[in-house]
Amino acid sequence: NKVWNGSTSSNWFTAANWTPNGVPSATDCVTIANSGTPPIISGATTALAYSITVLSGGNLTLTSASVLEVTHNVNVAPTGSFTIENSGSLVQINGVSNTGNITLRRQANIKALDYVYWSSPVANFNLSNVSTGTTGYKYKWTPTIPTNTNGFGNWVGANEIMALGKGYIVRGPDSYTTTLAPFNAVFTGTPNNGTITTPISRGTWNGGNYATGVSTTQGTNHDDNWNLVGNPYPSAVDAIDFLTLNTNIDGFINVWTHGTLPTSAIADPFYNNYTYNYTPGDYITYNSSGASAGPGTFGGYIGAGQGFFVLMNHTSASTSENVIFNNSMRSSTYDNTQFFRTSDNNGRIWLDLIASNGANVRNLIAYADGATNNRDRMFDAITDEKLSLNLYSAIGDEFMKIQGRTLPFDQEDRVPMGIKVPQNGNYTIGIAAVDGFFTDTNQNIYL
Repeated sequence: NKVWNGSTSSNWFTAANWTPNGVPSATDCVTIANSGTPPIISGATTALAYSITVLSGGNLTLTSASVLEVTHNVNVAPTGSFTIENSGSLVQINGVSNTGNITLRRQANIKALDYVYWSSPVANFNLSNVSTGTTGYKYKWTPTIPTNTNGFGNWVGANEIMALGKGYIVRGPDSYTTTLAPFNAVFTGTPNNGTITTPISRGTWNGGNYATGVSTTQGTNHDDNWNLVGNPYPSAVDAIDFLTLNTNIDGFINVWTHGTLPTSAIADPFYNNYTYNYTPGDYITYNSSGASAGPGTFGGYIGAGQGFFVLMNHTSASTSENVIFNNSMRSSTYDNTQFFRTSDNNGRIWLDLIASNGANVRNLIAYADGATNNRDRMFDAITDEKLSLNLYSAIGDEFMKIQGRTLPFDQEDRVPMGIKVPQNGNYTIGIAAVDGFFTDTNQNIYL
């Protein structure tokens, strides 16, 4: 219905650039021909089309933070070009197959030794191409290994076509230093679309903490249940929609922030003995209560190309199941700029435990619609008991990084809290942030 002529400019939203005259709507089949100035989609307005066909020599670009919503399919000729710049989004409605290749760029600001958690938004993309400047240091997570004590999981070196919906980690290029620098991954392939099922698995151990035999850090019931998955689309997905659909995992995600360089002062992980270690405190936990790291740190939308951890439930019927991604988790309104909800009736308190050397750990208590004071899958999230510095709340005998509490708010409500410290010394507990009804300074908060 609409063919690009580019007679006036590169602006997609200029009517005269199209034949017949007029900006495409959601019912228009759009053809990008090799004529005039190539089209560029930019700005806050969502570009629409029923289908997209990029002919030989045609060239279509989505700039940073721009959105193209396509009702049906995308077809790119072998010599056509369709480029999505960092944080741009291609959103599709119908679960149809695409043909041809797009190029999607994703940027992360990293230092030497930083790992980034990746997932491929296109088909048939090799993990080695995420960072060709990195020698080795590309891994996937194996949830359970039968030869390990009680089957605990571990990282395994990977050199493969990235499985759809699966997460991987890749260290920054060898040339990077301790100064933050932008790193650009360039994914080329057919854009993923429609329902995608990703295998997950768990072990059978549910008997409490134990010595793994390879580290001074104990294993737990959860250490054969973690699965590293990832957003498989060239657009953001809603984390709550994903968690709501997949009831075979606990109701939270863990997103890696690569904020702290490894050091010998951090304890070994449960799965191995190293000289230098990363801190598990660099994960942001997110669920319906909010983000553990504080307001504004994670908005609930999992960006294109983002890998993240989920915890498979012990109550699942089988030790091998799937998580499902589908187009209902995508929207042209979702923020795709983050790479790594609340209402006025709700109230949240983020608390910090701070050591004298400035090290800190954060905990979230959230009074939220739908939460109860019992264990809620979508509002409560377990803490990492392996942290040497930790502040947690308790629900029975479970320790929580995020705890949802019932509404209406009762000012007499008491939440059991606990701390874990690595050594004797002076420690401070303070309020890091509040929102909702706790912004009223007349509402006291007692420790």
